[in-house]
Amino acid sequence: MKRCLLGLRVVVVVVVVVVVVVVVVVVVVVVVVVVVVVVVVQKNHTGVGTDNNYQNLKDTVVVRDGDPTNVGQQVILPATYCGGPRYMFEELQDVMAHVRKYGCPDMFIKVTTNPNWKEITDHLLKGQHPHDRPDLLVRVFRLKLKQTMHALKNGCLDSVDAWLYNIEFQKRGLPHAHIPLWMSRDSKIHPCMIDAAVSAEILDKNQDPELFTIVTSHMVHGPCGALNPNAPCMKDGKCSKQFPKPFVKDTDMGTDSYPKYQCKDVQSGGNCTVKKLVGQNIP
Repeated sequence: MKRCLLGLRVVVVVVVVVVVVVVVVVVVVVVVVVVVVVVVVQKNHTGVGTDNNYQNLKDTVVVRDGDPTNVGQQVILPATYCGGPRYMFEELQDVMAHVRKYGCPDMFIKVTTNPNWKEITDHLLKGQHPHDRPDLLVRVFRLKLKQTMHALKNGCLDSVDAWLYNIEFQKRGLPHAHIPLWMSRDSKIHPCMIDAAVSAEILDKNQDPELFTIVTSHMVHGPCGALNPNAPCMKDGKCSKQFPKPFVKDTDMGTDSYPKYQCKDVQSGGNCTVKKLVGQNIP
């Protein structure tokens, strides 16, 4: 009988000890969770909407106690921050590494967003304009840029050794890309090959009506000059792009790295089109 009572007491003591340990563990876990939550909340709210920091900055500016530009914490942006000084310097170093290995680029291509692309206009809601959907503009531009780069890398302009591109945004918000290309040794552009790669002339409408419409809609400058003195390109009474330019019968490489592309007049076999300006038809 005594042995049974002793065994029962031992069991009770063990149970009590286990319960106490469990309670202590639970209390410790709860305390740790509360502390972590408090720390996270304080960290997320540090410097956000605090009156003291704002008041100190305001007092410094009003009283003019020291240089206001030195108020606050200085942060050095790392090279991983897109658009920062270190990032741009590394990008410049990458470009110059290409120039050192391959020389000057052989071709320079610019791809610009057209807000009237069918992929954009077909997805606008009723009453919307392209500038109301910058998300749509950049997504369509990105897809078209990927297609363009895929075509260039796979030989649409012959063999390419290296390429780069940089995306910029115009003042009106349209993205565009600058693409320098380094052609392979067997595909280098010579003066006699320029006319096969670059055209500054209006096409024959009967031979390619679709391309004729694209060129005359997007690739013809003006009218400007005396015919349209209020054109955006006009500065100090002259066209900032040096238009109209003289006709050129044969492509000339020039001496300043800017070739004068072949652009024949009508008498020499060139083509022309008509541009409308305030109800006037200007050839």
